[in-house]
Amino acid sequence: MERLQGLLDAGLESLREGRVADARAAFAAVLEVSPRHPDAHYLLAHTAFLAGEMDEAERAIGLALLHDPKRPDFHLFYGNVLQRQGKLPAAEQKYRDALRHAPGYAEGELNLGNVL
Repeated sequence: MERLQGLLDAGLESLREGRVADARAAFAAVLEVSPRHPDAHYLLAHTAFLAGEMDEAERAIGLALLHDPKRPDFHLFYGNVLQRQGKLPAAEQKYRDALRHAPGYAEGELNLGNVL
């Protein structure tokens, strides 16, 4: 468990420093040890998003939701990916899903308003 947390922390530090490839490698290493780790999938989706790889971002955030379907931040980020792809009705639904799991979620309300 300590090893996983160390890898996650290293990946987050890499993201903060703008080293997306290093962050991606750290999150992928977490998934090699724990393939169902929702946060690693979520963070891997972020690295793909930052790299402009929307199909990969969508795949990774979908896996995060598969393993933890009630996380409003996961639904919100999925909506962001879909919105970036121009899939506005699907993005709207993901923002609504985020609000279903966290009523009053300000960022979810803002993003829903923007997509509408």
